[in-house]
Amino acid sequence: MSCAPAVLPTTRNPTRTRPTGAIWLLLLLATCACPLAADIEVMPAGKEREKEARRADRKADEASERRLRDSEKVRLTPPPIPVEAGVEVVEGGTVEIPLRAASAGLVEFVIRSAPTQGELLEIRPTGEQSAVAVYRHRKGRSGPDQDAFLYAARAPGGAISAPVRVGIRIQRPDPRIEVLAPSEFGRVRIGTKASRSLTLRNTGGGVAEGTLQTSPPWSLSGDRFRLAAGETAEFLVWLAPSEELTYLGSITILSTPPVATPIPLRGQGFAPFTARIDPESLSLPRPVLALENRLETPLEIRVTAPDTLELDPRILLPPGAQLAVPLRKRAGLVAGIEGEIQIQGHGSSLSLPFRISPDPARIEPLPERLQLGDLEPGATATREFRLRNAGGVEAEVRIDPPADFTIERRNVRIPPGNSVPVPITLTPSRPGPLRETIRLTTDGSEIRLPVEGNVATGRSQTTAPRSPGPAAAGSGPGIAPPPEPSPAGLPLRVEITGRGKTWFSIRWQNTDPSHQFRIEGRKLSIDTGERRLNEEWLEAPGVTLGEEGKFRTARIDGLRPGRAHTLRVIGTAPDGTRTVTTAPLTVTTEPSWRPRVRAIHLLLGLAVLLGALAVYGRLRPRRTVPA
Repeated sequence: MSCAPAVLPTTRNPTRTRPTGAIWLLLLLATCACPLAADIEVMPAGKEREKEARRADRKADEASERRLRDSEKVRLTPPPIPVEAGVEVVEGGTVEIPLRAASAGLVEFVIRSAPTQGELLEIRPTGEQSAVAVYRHRKGRSGPDQDAFLYAARAPGGAISAPVRVGIRIQRPDPRIEVLAPSEFGRVRIGTKASRSLTLRNTGGGVAEGTLQTSPPWSLSGDRFRLAAGETAEFLVWLAPSEELTYLGSITILSTPPVATPIPLRGQGFAPFTARIDPESLSLPRPVLALENRLETPLEIRVTAPDTLELDPRILLPPGAQLAVPLRKRAGLVAGIEGEIQIQGHGSSLSLPFRISPDPARIEPLPERLQLGDLEPGATATREFRLRNAGGVEAEVRIDPPADFTIERRNVRIPPGNSVPVPITLTPSRPGPLRETIRLTTDGSEIRLPVEGNVATGRSQTTAPRSPGPAAAGSGPGIAPPPEPSPAGLPLRVEITGRGKTWFSIRWQNTDPSHQFRIEGRKLSIDTGERRLNEEWLEAPGVTLGEEGKFRTARIDGLRPGRAHTLRVIGTAPDGTRTVTTAPLTVTTEPSWRPRVRAIHLLLGLAVLLGALAVYGRLRPRRTVPA
């Protein structure tokens, strides 16, 4: 019986890499027992290996079952039980939420789902089974008034519990709109825009939204707003005046929540200048363009007028200055005119209608002195003169001839700008010089036409010479050409009606309403080179012209007290020719020395008092004191 060595069966357990102590002990016992087992039949090697493999598999299965039983023990240990919670928070506020779980040991809290309208800032443990979650709501977020999140609990290394819900109720106060808006715009120049700020603030909760409405000349930089709690919106309110008046307006807020009271607005539009036409009247013989600069800087006015007016296209006004510009028709124009004057300056423009009446009827006899020439006594002679209407309206003239004169038409009508011939017939009866006057009456005024001739003492066959007259006067027998106009017309009597320290006033008879008058003052200067005194007449400043019944008046201001002022009155016809020049008139303003006289009287009285005291001191007896 042979002793064969025992073969160690291989195991299919991958975790066993080398024989253990039990296996070595079995091998030792098998070796020693070989002589005793000589009679035993040895099993084949393949079957032994299969047997060892089945044994190793059984052991591996047992180890797996042990591990599974150990894990089941852990799984069967109950996790902590979290507690649901509910809190309230003000919109945009922060709140601490207590988290608790039922457990015998230490508990960890796990957030399963985050809130949607806020955020969890931190989870701070406060004990073994409790903690605090800090929640902050996002201000201004619109949505439901509820928020929530889920959390779970677990023991360290243990299972996690099912999540529970934490409900958060959001307290949203009602929205409230606060309006900050200045209502007064003050003075705004025409052609510009002024802006003020309008501020809307939601001082409540929730969301305030709406629209803004206003009307021209007011405008807004925007018309819609949406404000969450605490938010602010700013708008610009514009005022663009187009006329010089007081603008009253408002801004209406259509919103949720409603704003019941509109926002009042007020502004004053003003022009950089004012312009108006003062129409003609009894005291104002022609219209006047009155201008005023309202700025603190010089202003250039551009004037566009019809060509029938003589008006400067550019007028410069000093700061705050006022100017009156008479409207004069173009030279030679006697008819009435009307139209519009365009005034522009500093971004503002005006259109002013004007009307100038036609010049009154003005009758001119041609020639101004009718020369009959040589006449024969008892013989009938025929002569002719013309009457011209130099005014702008039709005139009716009544002709009153002297004795021995015969006129077929005693009343004639003359259209403006026309002339009519007037034939006369006369039969002189007395020899010698002939001096007569033909009276011409129109519209209450009277014109005298001098008639001159010579009646021969004896009968003569000669006839009066026939001299051709000017084209304007026609060609009639015995008509001489008109003389050249004299620069000085009929003399006027100027009266002084009042005077003061810095002014005086005068008047004179209004001989012709169509005439314009001005006051000229005399300026004397010494020419040292030629050693002579120069005289210059200048238009006097500070003159105010007017009418009082049948008199023209003038007041001159801005004079120096106690000074002599020499002046004269100049009258001009509508065509610009000088018709009247008065003799120089010297007026002395009242002196201003009366306060000085009072002071002199006071000083003299004081000197007399001091002299009397001195005389009294000398005359008073002196007392002697014995030694």
